[in-house]
Amino acid sequence: MEAGTDPLSPASYRCAIAALVLAASVALRSELRALFRLPVRVLLLALLSGVLMVGNWLLFFEAIRRSGIAVATIVFHVQPFVMVLIGVRG
Repeated sequence: MEAGTDPLSPASYRCAIAALVLAASVALRSELRALFRLPVRVLLLALLSGVLMVGNWLLFFEAIRRSGIAVATIVFHVQPFVMVLIGVRG
C-alpha cells in the first residue's frame, strides 16, 4: 500500500524469492535427483499448488488494497478454520 504498487508486484517478488530459496535448499541438500524421480501426477499437482499459491497471494494483496491490512490479515488467517468448521459433519 505505501509503495503505491499494484498487488501483482509484491506477490511476484514474494513468489520469486520463495522459489529461489526453495531451489537453493534443494540444491544444498542434493535432492535434485529425487525431484526428477517423482511421478508426473505428483509434479503436476505440485505445479497446480504453486499456481494456486500465487493466486492466493494476489488475492491477499488485493484484499489489503481494498479493505485495509488489519481486516485482510484477520480474514486470511481465520478463513481456513472457518472452512474446516463448515466441512465438519456431525
